[in-house]
Amino acid sequence: GGENIYFIWSTSDVSEEELARNAMKAFYEEIKYYNYNRPQLQLRAAHFTNLVWKSVEKMGVGLYMGRYTNNHGACNVVANKERPATG
Repeated sequence: GGENIYFIWSTSDVSEEELARNAMKAFYEEIKYYNYNRPQLQLRAAHFTNLVWKSVEKMGVGLYMGRYTNNHGACNVVANKERPATG
């Protein structure tokens, strides 16, 4: 765990900031699926828990925006939480 991926197709220009903001909002909106009375892995809320997990101090975010001939753009956001080195 620890990786969140967000993907959209778009025919309009989207700024990197807007794309990142929309991805984080989509991840956070999974809060509605999280059951605080049963705090174990809940797949429908996995992106949300990656954002708010107690031990997560840093998260890196990468963006990719590509334009295709049919004027549709592919936009990807990948967010990974930092894991401490082990071993």
